[in-house]
Amino acid sequence: KLIDLALEYSTAYFDMFIPIKGVCKFHHLDSVRKQEGKAPPELEEWYGLQMPEIFDETWEIFQDLSRRRAYTESGPCSITYTEIDSYYRLNGMEISPLALDMVIKFDETFLSEYANKRKQQQ
Repeated sequence: KLIDLALEYSTAYFDMFIPIKGVCKFHHLDSVRKQEGKAPPELEEWYGLQMPEIFDETWEIFQDLSRRRAYTESGPCSITYTEIDSYYRLNGMEISPLALDMVIKFDETFLSEYANKRKQQQ
């Protein structure tokens, strides 16, 4: 259940913050909120979501790794097991099997959402 909630949050996060044609959905909806004086339902729904606390650290680690990911002409590259292992070792941390699984799942979700956004741009 908590894993499903974490993946729901990550999907919504990527949907809100991966831009289409230079504009991310969050900033568009926030502009609407400022103009109309109330948040659109989709923005209200976003504000109601949160990462389950048990995955907060793993989410932060994923985001740190994601900011440093390689890109090619085709788009972002997957975060590798070597990169994950190096991150944890360099920070003096041990990775649990669940944390490793979640970093990979967050990355797969990111890559899927990125591909969906790219299709929407065409």
